[in-house]
Order: sequence, then C-alpha cells, then structure tokens
Amino acid sequence: MLGLNISDFQKIIEKIEQNEKCNLTLLENRKQAIWLYAEDQETELRVTLLGQIELIVSRVAFVNKRIGTMTFVLHELIHYCEVNGIHKLCIQCVNSEEMANFCKKNGFQVRNGIAYENFISGDYYIEIRTEENVCDK
Repeated sequence: MLGLNISDFQKIIEKIEQNEKCNLTLLENRKQAIWLYAEDQETELRVTLLGQIELIVSRVAFVNKRIGTMTFVLHELIHYCEVNGIHKLCIQCVNSEEMANFCKKNGFQVRNGIAYENFISGDYYIEIRTEENVCDK
C-alpha cells in the first residue's frame, strides 16, 4: 500500500522555507499524513493520502502571499499524484476568496460548496491524469 514519505516532499519543504523565511517542523508523519508547520508564524501544510484514490491538502497557510509558493506546491503535488497513480487532488475546506480563485484558475471544481458574497467555500477537486487512467481511455 502506498504511503506518504517525507523525503518525497523535500522540494516542497525547501521552497516553503525559502519563501516563508522559516524553518518547518514536522508535526505529524504517519504513513497517510504529513503535517508541516513553522513554530514562529502562521505557516503550515498538511497533506493526507486516502488510499491510492486521493491526495488531500487539508491545511495550508502562508504568511508571504502571491510569490508562487502555492503554485510550486500544487505542481509538486500533481507530479506526486501522476507518479504514484493517484487520481484526484483535493484542496479541502477552501474558506477564502483568494484560495477559491487559485483553485478555479488551476482547473479545480468545487463540490458541496456554500456560496458566500464573492466565492464558493468548500472542497475543490482536480482529476489527475496518470499513466493508468490514460491507458484506460
């Protein structure tokens, strides 16, 4: 069974530390979840694996915004999914207009959303093209 290994996320860790000017601490490192955070600021990233079906970003916060950190993280997570045959990537509980716009710009679709004035809060999903599901078509 596929599990999360902190070494697979080293590029993400380095990029967050560089852009956020912080040192990340590993709060949780289980086979199915990795949770990174900075003790001295509101920087964190939590990624959970639901079998080989879905990779879930359940917590994400960056102090320094609009410098490409989340775009880099997204590209790395999509690559991880492609390599490991994971078919969906979810950004869970999107609760800001900024993140909702980021998700829409990158091809995510909202499911079970709640409409606010300027955006829809909820879970945003994107289908990942893997060798396995490309061959099925």
